Amino acid sequence: MADCAGTKRDGSRCSLAAQGGSRWCWAHNPEHAEQRVQMATKAGRARGPGAEITDIKQHLKKWMTGVVEGKFDKSKVAVAATVGGVLVRCIEAERRIKEQEDLIARIEELEAMDRDRAGAGRFYG
Repeated sequence: MADCAGTKRDGSRCSLAAQGGSRWCWAHNPEHAEQRVQMATKAGRARGPGAEITDIKQHLKKWMTGVVEGKFDKSKVAVAATVGGVLVRCIEAERRIKEQEDLIARIEELEAMDRDRAGAGRFYG
């Protein structure tokens, strides 16, 4: 069985086996590109930044109510809220990084497809 013709993000060759008479493994096969994007999107939503933001909002609401009712020390809640704000900014930075990595991977995949098409048009004889 032949190795996949694809390359990894680090530029090295894919070590997986090509599938079903194709030059590609499932992860590099251009026919599966849209399905891979959909799967990655779905996986990210399963328990991603949105869930963390929801958790932070729940804590903030609890702390706000606790301060108003006199159950929590407002200076401690202020520090916790500040840390929560930093956490939200970190989550947003992670989201942007992941988005950029996904775009880079898609561009690399398109470039590899373009190189393969250009190479397929050459005649060696």
